[in-house]
Amino acid sequence: MTDLKWSRFNFLVETEKHRKYLYNSYSNSLIALDDSLYASLLFLSRDNGTSILSAFSEEEIEYLKKIYALVEDDDALVDILHHQSMSRLYSKRPWF
Repeated sequence: MTDLKWSRFNFLVETEKHRKYLYNSYSNSLIALDDSLYASLLFLSRDNGTSILSAFSEEEIEYLKKIYALVEDDDALVDILHHQSMSRLYSKRPWF
């Protein structure tokens, strides 16, 4: 497995009603979390290492990769966003 890390586009949210979510602003994904998964993701977000990845199942890791919550290099994602915004800015097509 390649080295995966916590994306800078992730936000862990706990509401007043004790509901827990992971929001990823790159993929615009919002997923509800149970207490156990929330705790593991919170630890991962603070550690930002790969040591805790063993706490996740292969299915969870694949899903987190799919929504860009776990990434190899989020600098590449920033480059993609920059390229997309510049393409729209200088495009000759109308925006609407």
